[in-house]
Amino acid sequence: MSKFEYPILSRADIIIILKQSQIAEVKEGDLKNPNPDFVADLYTRLLIHLDALHEYASLILSVESAKSVEKEYKGLKAKLSDGAVQDKSLEPKLVERQGKVEQLDKLRSQLEKERDLKFEESTKEFNNVKMEVESKRRNLEARQKKVEDVVAEVDAITSKMNMVKESGGVKVQELVGRCEEIDQQV
Repeated sequence: MSKFEYPILSRADIIIILKQSQIAEVKEGDLKNPNPDFVADLYTRLLIHLDALHEYASLILSVESAKSVEKEYKGLKAKLSDGAVQDKSLEPKLVERQGKVEQLDKLRSQLEKERDLKFEESTKEFNNVKMEVESKRRNLEARQKKVEDVVAEVDAITSKMNMVKESGGVKVQELVGRCEEIDQQV
């Protein structure tokens, strides 16, 4: 595969990936006959998920950087305490690194708060969409019930019409028979 090609996935694979990634609960029918609202909602969820992944990756890089600085700080501190390094010229660098660690810790906590807020927003949006879909499903079920009732009523009327036709046909035959009898008598 070249760097410009994307893998072609089956609907089942797409559904599994969306579910495992906790992006959306999608059914095969949703992918076969997508409507604009469904596509817009899924696109929004994917963007939110990708944004969260991007922030998470940035957070990991910041944390790794902080760990690296902290490790370097501890190494320098250990050398100082062991008496291996007696040069006081390292002290300003140590203070600078400590400042960076503190700054990165603040950044990490800020990013965690932002991530939590976005997660809450996504959860609220998901719940709203879920309630809307449930409402539409109930409305469709009610409409289906009404259609079934109308079909049953039409079937009953058709059945009555057929019975009237049959009984009318029998009476017509009786009248034709009587007419022939009267015709023969006259």
